[in-house]
Amino acid sequence: HQALMGVEGRLDDEPVLAKAAEVGFDTAALSAAARTPEVEAQRINTVRVAQSLELNGTPSFLIGENAFSGYRPAADLAALVEEARAGR
Repeated sequence: HQALMGVEGRLDDEPVLAKAAEVGFDTAALSAAARTPEVEAQRINTVRVAQSLELNGTPSFLIGENAFSGYRPAADLAALVEEARAGR
C-alpha cells in the first residue's frame, strides 16, 4: 500500500505489477488472484459504491455527511471529524 502511494499517474496493471515486483510480490500469483470472479465482483461493487457517493479519487473519506477525495493533512481530518461529532 505504501509503495503504491508513491506511484504517479494512473494505477493500472503495469505500474501496480512493477511496484509489486519491486517490493517482492509474486506478480504471476497476484495477477491470477486479481482475476478471480470473487475479486472482480468485489472490484465492480467497490466502483459502484464509490460512484454512488461521488468519490473519484484516493484516498477518499466519508466524515459525517461529507465526502472528500484526495490527500488531506491529518490535522485537517481530525478537525473535520471533531466538527462532525459536534454536529456542525
